Amino acid sequence: MDGIFSDVRIIDLSQGMAGSIAALLLAELGADVVMVEPPGTSPKRQIPGAPVWNRSKRSVVLDINDAEQRLSFNQLLASADALIHDYTPERAIAAGLDDATLRKFSPQLIVSAIGSYPPGHPLAETSVDDALVLAQMGVFDEHMPARRSGPMYYRFPLGSWTAAYLAANGLVARLRVRDRSGIAGAVSTSLIQGALVPMMQYWFRTEHPDRSSESWIRKESGSTIYQCADGLWLQAHTPPPDSAPTMKAALEAMSPEELAAANASRPKIISAPNCGANALIFKTRPRDFWVAEMRAADLPVMPVESFGSAYTEEQAIANAYVVEVNDPEHGPVRQPGPPLRISPTPHVSGPAPRPGQHQEEVFAQWQPRSRSWPSNAGTPPQYPLQGLKVLDFGMFVAGPLAPMMLAHLGAEIIKVEPVNGDSLRMGSWAFMSAQRDKRVLALNIKDPAARPIVEKLVAWADVVHHNLRMPAADKLGLGYDSLKTIKPDIIYSHVSAYGLEGPWQTWPGLDPTVQSGSGWEIEGSSASNPPIWFRYGMFDHLCAMGSLLATLAALRHRDKTGDGQFVDASLYGAAILTTGETMMKPDGTLTPYPRIDEMQLGVSPGRRIYQCSDGWISLVAEGPGMLDHLHSQAEGKELDTWFASMSAQHAIAQVHNAGAEAVKLALDNRETFLDDPLNLEMRLLADTDHLHYGKLRQTGSIWNFSDMQTRIERAAPTLGQHSRELLEEFGLRVDAIDDLFARGIVA
Repeated sequence: MDGIFSDVRIIDLSQGMAGSIAALLLAELGADVVMVEPPGTSPKRQIPGAPVWNRSKRSVVLDINDAEQRLSFNQLLASADALIHDYTPERAIAAGLDDATLRKFSPQLIVSAIGSYPPGHPLAETSVDDALVLAQMGVFDEHMPARRSGPMYYRFPLGSWTAAYLAANGLVARLRVRDRSGIAGAVSTSLIQGALVPMMQYWFRTEHPDRSSESWIRKESGSTIYQCADGLWLQAHTPPPDSAPTMKAALEAMSPEELAAANASRPKIISAPNCGANALIFKTRPRDFWVAEMRAADLPVMPVESFGSAYTEEQAIANAYVVEVNDPEHGPVRQPGPPLRISPTPHVSGPAPRPGQHQEEVFAQWQPRSRSWPSNAGTPPQYPLQGLKVLDFGMFVAGPLAPMMLAHLGAEIIKVEPVNGDSLRMGSWAFMSAQRDKRVLALNIKDPAARPIVEKLVAWADVVHHNLRMPAADKLGLGYDSLKTIKPDIIYSHVSAYGLEGPWQTWPGLDPTVQSGSGWEIEGSSASNPPIWFRYGMFDHLCAMGSLLATLAALRHRDKTGDGQFVDASLYGAAILTTGETMMKPDGTLTPYPRIDEMQLGVSPGRRIYQCSDGWISLVAEGPGMLDHLHSQAEGKELDTWFASMSAQHAIAQVHNAGAEAVKLALDNRETFLDDPLNLEMRLLADTDHLHYGKLRQTGSIWNFSDMQTRIERAAPTLGQHSRELLEEFGLRVDAIDDLFARGIVA
C-alpha cells in the first residue's frame, strides 16, 4: 500500500478488539500488517466487528508454540518493524514474547502491548476484556440504568477503543524515536489506562474545591435528550435551545411558577437550567420542526438516530467515513472508513482476509532488511517527543486533549486562549482534564496588535493544533494558507465536528450530538428504553486520539520529505468507526451484532452482570460448554436466581469451576480509587500543584515506555498564568508587554 507508513511492517498477534483496531488504524495509513493467527478458530475472528477490524491486513496461520512453526514466526519477527499483541505478562513470558526476550532476539523491533492493567499491577493477569476491566474499576457503576437502581453493563467498549488508539500512537511515537536514534524498544498501555482518559473529568480531587470544580456531571444528572410531538427524539446541547425563536417565545409565555414547576419535573442540568420546561415545549412540535429551527439559529442539535443509519448519511459518505467493501461472506457491504484526513490519504486496501490467505507471499516478501541510522544514533531521549513544539488554539475537550497527550510524550505546549478564557473554564472539572503540562498565553488574537505575537508563535512551532470551525479560523488569520506562509513546513492539525466536506461541514457539534447521530444513544440503552447520553464523552476523546495519530503520522512524513501539511480528525469520523460492529448489506439491512437487553444487564447470558447477595459480578462465559457447566451447577435454577443466593466471592469461584471468568463489580469506586496508594505507585494517578486548587490529584500515565519517561509535571494553567514569561521569552520588551496588558490585548 501507498501511505505514510508504507515502509513499516507490523505483526498483529492480538486476539482481542483493541489490538486489532490499533493494527487497522496503522494498516490504513499504509503499513504492511500481517495477522498471525493460530490454527483452527482464531479468537480475533469471533469479536464483534471482526470483518472491519481485520480488513486491510494480510493473514498467515502459525502455531507459535510448535517448535518448527516458531522458526517461521521468528523469521517474520526478524523482518518486522513492530509487533502488536495483547498477551498478559505471564502468558507473554511463557510464549517468549516478553520485552526482554524480544529485545535480545530483535533489537530493532518495536513492541506495542495492550494489557488489562499496566505491567506489575496485581491484576495484570486479568483477561483483556472490557466486561472484566471496566467492572473491576467501577465504570459499570458510573451510569444510571433506565428501569432500576444499581450498576449498568456499559455497552460501549470504552477500554478497548481508547487503548486501541493509545497503542497505535505509542507505536508511532516509538517509531519516530527509532527513526532518529536507531533505538527501538517496548511501549505498553492497557484497558484501564485507556478508560481513565475520559474518566479524568470525574475521577479527580482538589485540595481547595470550589463551585466550578464540583459542578461535574453526576450519574444522576439528566441529559439534553428530548422527545418531540411525533415521538421521535433529538439531542440539543449547550448552548441551551432557549435562543431558538419558538422555544424562547414559549418560555417567555410561562409564568415563574409554571417555569419552576416544569424545571422541577426533570433532573437538573447545570448547562441547561430550563431543561424541564424545554422538555415540555419540545413535545409541542415534531422533531423536524425543532431541528430546522435550531440549525437556523446555529445551535448544536442532532436527531437521535439508529445504529447503522450513518451508512446512508450524505455527510459520512462525503468525508469517506463510509466506504463500500466486497466482503467474502456478505458481498458488497458498507463499512466505516478511516476517520482521518491526511496525505497520503488513508484507504481500505481490501476486506478481511481468509485465514492463511497470504501465507506464501508474506514469507517470500518479508526478508530481513538492512537499515541505516542517523549519525547521532545510540541514545534515546528522556521523553519520546522531546524537542517538539506545539501551539494549541483549542477549546473545550476534543481540541486541547491531543496537545495534552503530546505534552505527556514530552512536547512543549503553548496554549493560546482568549483574554476572557476558554469557554470550558466555567466547568473547571472538565477544563483541567485536557490542559495539563501546558503553558498559557491569554491573547486577544482579534486585535491587529496581537498579530506579530501570533506570527512569532507560529514560526516557533512544529505543530499548530485547534478545533475552531474553519470559517472562523480563516477570519482570525489562523487558516492553513495563512500560517504556512509563516512556517511552510508547519503541521496544521485540526479537529472538526463532522468533517471538512459535505453539508454539515460548518455545523456546530459536540460529543452529545455525535453520540446521537452515530446511533450509540439508542444502542447503549436498548430500543425499548429512552436513549441515553454516555457522560464520559467518548467521542471527544477518541477524536482527540485520532488527531494525535494524524499529527504523529504527519510529523514522520515531514521528517522524510520536509513537507508540512493540513490534517484533520473529526468527532463524527471517530464515532462512525466504532459502529463497525455491524455492516450494511445491499438491501439496507445490518449484519448481526450484540444488542443490550432492556434491563441493561448485558448482551447475552454469558456476557452480562449478575446480582449476588452482597454485590454484583460481571461474567464472561463464552467458551464451549461454559454456560452448560454453569447451568449444571445451578441444578435447574435460572442463573439470576442461583447467583442471587450466594456471595460474589462464592459466585466467582463457581464461575471459575466452569472454566469461565468473572470479577466483582466495584461500586462507588471514585474515592476508593483516588485513595489507593497502589494507583499512585503504578502511575495510574498523578499529583500536581494548581495555583488556585492547591494539590490536584488526577488520573495519570497512559503509556509505559521501556527506556523513556512520560511527563506529568504541571497542573492545568490558570488564565494568563504564563503570559508575561512567554512574551519575555519571545523577545518583547517590558514596556511593550505592559502596554499590551494595559490595552487588554494580553491578560
